Amino acid sequence: MADQLNEYVDHIRENIDDHVVCYRQNYAQKYELGLMKFGGAKSSIEIEPIVEGVVVVGGYSGIVGKYVKELKNKHLNIDFLEMRNSLVIKSSNQMWSS
Repeated sequence: MADQLNEYVDHIRENIDDHVVCYRQNYAQKYELGLMKFGGAKSSIEIEPIVEGVVVVGGYSGIVGKYVKELKNKHLNIDFLEMRNSLVIKSSNQMWSS
């Protein structure tokens, strides 16, 4: 997973100018077709040539934390985000969260 992410990020960085041109054209085409119907949509966009790779790890909070820590220690050049699951139960006079 780490090697694959690093290779992908390197590829995008090496070809960023081509990707920026492509994404701008793609956006403009969608705009012209009326597919960009959100408030404030403009006919063209600016894209910052910044590339970052991030791995999002999800699972039960009691288990996933240990694996995220291991991954962070093993792959220092990659950002890992931990997505925790929780359950919130509301009653008329109390709230529990786990």
